Formats: sequence, structure tokens, C-alpha cells
Amino acid sequence: MKTLVIVFLLIAFTGPGLLAQVPARRDSVKKIAQRDAIELKLSKAELKNFKKYRSNYNDDFFEPDKTTTPDTTLLRDSVYVKAFRLEAYKRYKHKRTAAHYVIVGEVFLTSIFLILLVAALATGKNVR
Repeated sequence: MKTLVIVFLLIAFTGPGLLAQVPARRDSVKKIAQRDAIELKLSKAELKNFKKYRSNYNDDFFEPDKTTTPDTTLLRDSVYVKAFRLEAYKRYKHKRTAAHYVIVGEVFLTSIFLILLVAALATGKNVR
């Protein structure tokens, strides 16, 4: 009976402390996954296929493997795998080509030029 009471008190006082450590571990695993997701490089064929269907981050494109994860025990951790996939998806979802930035820059400069031209014409000054 004494043993049962001691075990119960031990569980009552140490149980909440053990549960409090779980979120901290989860956060550290997520940070590790975010760092490791930077190492992921999609092949040209995978990147082309991904650009066609950008909707799902659970695709096999973003599966962590031995080349991206230094600690292979994390490959079996569901929190790590989910955080890795999400971070890699975010990284590739917002990736743009150089042509995209050139086009956006040209549209911006053309709009500035047109605004200045309209402003010069509106003021009535001679524009040559």
C-alpha cells in the first residue's frame, strides 16, 4: 500500500513536468527541419512538375531523405517530416525565375515613365 501511494505521488508531481517538455522538443525539431529544408534541391523534372501543380505540400518532392537530414533518426519523427515538407514547400512555392523579375521591373519602369509623361503634359510644358 505504501508503494502504491509513493508511486502515485511520484507520478502526480513529476507527470506535469514531463508533459511540459514535449512542446519545447517539438519546437526544436521544427527548427531543425527548417534548417534541413534549405538543403533540399529539386531536379529540373521535379521542379517543372511541381510548378504545374503547386497545391499540395505532401507530395513526394518534399520527402526528407538521408541526403538532406544529417540525423537519420529524425526521418521517423512525424513532427520533423511534416515541418520539413511544409518548409520546403514554402521555399519552392515562392521561388521565381529571373525572367519574372525582369518583366516586373520593366512594367514598373514603364509605368513611372508614363506617369512622368502625363504629369509633364498636364502642366502644359513643352515636351520634346
